[in-house]
Amino acid sequence: MMKKIFVITFMAGVMGTAGLFGLACSMEKLDGSAPDVVVEEKAPERVFEDAPEEGADFATEETAAQEEAVIGEESEFEIEASSVQRLPSEELIRLSWEASSQRDLDRLNGLVDECINVYGVDAKVQQSQLMDFPERGEEANYKELNDVGTCLFIKAEAVMNSGKSEEAIRQFKSIIDQYPWAQAWDPRGWFWSVAEKSQASINVLTGKAEEDFVQTTEPVELIKPQILEKGKVNIVDYTKYGEFQNVGKEKYFYRMHDPDGLSEAIGEGIYPNTGAIYDNPRYKIIKKEGRLEGKHWDFIRTHDLEAAYFKWVMAPEPWGVRLFYLGIVFEKAGMYYEAIRAYHALVVHFPKTVAWTYWQTPWYPGQAAIAKIRHIIRSHPELNLDDKWMKIEVNNGYDNSIENDVFIVYPGKIVEKGVIDKVKDTLGIEEIRTPLFSHTFDHHHPELKFTDVRVPAGNRIGPEGEGMGFSHSWFRRERLMIAARNCGAAARLIEGATAFAKDRKVSGEKLIDKQMVQSMLADSVTELWAARLITFDAAEAHDSGDDVKSLHARCSMAKLYASEAASRVADRALQILGGRGYMRENCAERFTRELRVDRIWEGASEVQRLIIARALAKRGLDGM
Repeated sequence: MMKKIFVITFMAGVMGTAGLFGLACSMEKLDGSAPDVVVEEKAPERVFEDAPEEGADFATEETAAQEEAVIGEESEFEIEASSVQRLPSEELIRLSWEASSQRDLDRLNGLVDECINVYGVDAKVQQSQLMDFPERGEEANYKELNDVGTCLFIKAEAVMNSGKSEEAIRQFKSIIDQYPWAQAWDPRGWFWSVAEKSQASINVLTGKAEEDFVQTTEPVELIKPQILEKGKVNIVDYTKYGEFQNVGKEKYFYRMHDPDGLSEAIGEGIYPNTGAIYDNPRYKIIKKEGRLEGKHWDFIRTHDLEAAYFKWVMAPEPWGVRLFYLGIVFEKAGMYYEAIRAYHALVVHFPKTVAWTYWQTPWYPGQAAIAKIRHIIRSHPELNLDDKWMKIEVNNGYDNSIENDVFIVYPGKIVEKGVIDKVKDTLGIEEIRTPLFSHTFDHHHPELKFTDVRVPAGNRIGPEGEGMGFSHSWFRRERLMIAARNCGAAARLIEGATAFAKDRKVSGEKLIDKQMVQSMLADSVTELWAARLITFDAAEAHDSGDDVKSLHARCSMAKLYASEAASRVADRALQILGGRGYMRENCAERFTRELRVDRIWEGASEVQRLIIARALAKRGLDGM
């Protein structure tokens, strides 16, 4: 046999620099200027070799003809390869999202591999230049880093959605390790951290995303602020020191008539009493101790609340932002009157303050301050306080532009409950109590008392006596929502129980290999898919505008089956996890508590059975 050696040249542009040089990268100078990355344009070779028989001739006409044919093919390949252009990284991201939504994992893997091959080296170089996220406005200088990180995240998320939890966790961890400063662009107008979202996905997959309400670390003693000039009153009546103008209108303004009196009433550090901190001897002491070193943002989660207090009073931020974080400092220190005074000062003086997150999204400290005030009042009834008529509306506040924001301000007032009778005569509505439920998320049902409350006929919704029509419409939608929520809960429980059973070993054998455990998981999966199909079918019928009477029964079936199936799944998941399932850190414990109410509200399971049976009797099986 004749020896044949054929060399086919591939262009480096087709193979990609990342494919040639792996993770090679070049550090740039600290001032941002990057040295040239020199890549040797030497093409790799493929050698196809047939070992010759000993004594065979090497040159024949057949060999020459074959070599000419190969050379011709090689030239055509080089021309074709040189005409192939790289896809822009943003196009690779778009196509990756598209492939992920279509669950086309093979196509997605190819797109992500192409992104890494073409842009991986630049991404590594850019990553090596950063010690933190780049300043706002400089994200475009790290485009390859951001786009490679985004592609990898899309792939990991697709793997997670395909049910391969362990592989997804591995990929998410790799993103966090290799691209901690990568950011993904949201079309709504901001960036989000790829590493942060990867960690959030890991927390979901491992069950750590649940709020366990258990103190897991050693308690740290807080260093509380020591105020020299405390306020003369617990709660400030701003009408004594100034005038509210244009309340409820766009041009709201608080005009101070007695700034000195207001400063004495409100206390040190809170606007307008801003300069009093320099008379506090504690300021000089902690400054000398070096406790004020660093940026004010470094003092948000510190246990040294005294240093945080001074730092935020002097922070180079708008006063609205400063007052909000001062309120947080006081609240953490248990100084609730000071916290309320700081939050209310923000609402009164600076209700139109706009703050920005790192991801270029605006938020409104005034609205947050009102929520904080109400939280403190509700959580600490011993203060004997209540807030009245306090509201900030931000029209056009749901986009990322603040240029068109219109603020409608009601600064309200904070009163001691001793004057509740006068307020009740005006409003006629009184909150009697807010009972606590089994669930731990912040959603409650206060009990209200109405005293001589009259609703004008012009404010009535719909004709008199037809209010139940609105309730029936609400029941259909709410029952569908409960069914959908229970499907999601069941899926989460099954994933958690399966992951635990695959990892847990008993007597040297994995728990998932036990037939009883397999039976519980199989029953759970079967019931989940049945619940999904019923829910999806009812939702489709609702969106299609099917007969309302038929929809009542179908929505009842979805709620009945999904809520009861999810409770059974929760019970099995807790049983599989054993004692761990009863711990607050695992989702089985939380869902065992929270899913129970879904068989009660918006019509108990017994009521749903009556609705379904009556529909069957009236319209028959085909009419349901």
